Amino acid sequence: MTPRVARVLRLLLLVMLLGSLPAVARAEEPPTEGLSLWRLATYKTITFEAAANTADIALFALFFGGGVGTAAGFFIVNTATTATAFYTHEIAWGLYGPELDADSETRIAIDKTVTYRIVSIARNLALGSTFGGTFAASVAFTVAGQMVDTVLYLTNETLWVRYGPRVSAS
Repeated sequence: MTPRVARVLRLLLLVMLLGSLPAVARAEEPPTEGLSLWRLATYKTITFEAAANTADIALFALFFGGGVGTAAGFFIVNTATTATAFYTHEIAWGLYGPELDADSETRIAIDKTVTYRIVSIARNLALGSTFGGTFAASVAFTVAGQMVDTVLYLTNETLWVRYGPRVSAS
């Protein structure tokens, strides 16, 4: 592992740990009124995007290298497509998915992770093919990205369900 990739991975870990601190502190407070589905989806998108995009950039550098122009183009397109896909996925689950309760919390988190992976595989293959070059490198980028992003998605979902606000009834 190159020193650059190691620094990026350490930064990713720090962001994830610091990002979860306010949620842990909030867990002891009594529940307040919930957020709108749209606002909660926005907040969840921001936290997932911060972690996933950082990991994707590290993986992009690892598998494709590339110059500043290529990396900048990848960063812009990756950020836009990940945020759009995640936010749309969250809204669809919020509007059409089952009600969340203590018994279904884990099952729903896993179902959401699986359905988002389907969208993400297609997106990562397209990004790898567009910015990376060879088909083999694109597949390797996609496989590695799916392993990392699956953990990030499930962690993000679990932390928001356990420690975040609920969607308001209105």
